[in-house]
Amino acid sequence: MRYIMKLNKKTVDDINVKGKKVLVRCDFNVPLKDGKITITNTLNTPDTGDMSNVGLWMSLFGASMAGTLGAAYVSLKKKKEEE
Repeated sequence: MRYIMKLNKKTVDDINVKGKKVLVRCDFNVPLKDGKITITNTLNTPDTGDMSNVGLWMSLFGASMAGTLGAAYVSLKKKKEEE
């Protein structure tokens, strides 16, 4: 089943912005036909908090930490041997 997102669009006329600073984000690349969005694939992009492959990212983090700690240990060991 495909999720259809409802868009609660507001216009500038719907909000009282008199005397306020306003930041407006507009997406001008949305294809419209008769006032309706025709292609919704741009609206179905993954969220920033996408949690897919968490195990992969955690294992890569662990491997990089192990490499960093190993390199620091070898560096400290060489410094002590030189003294």
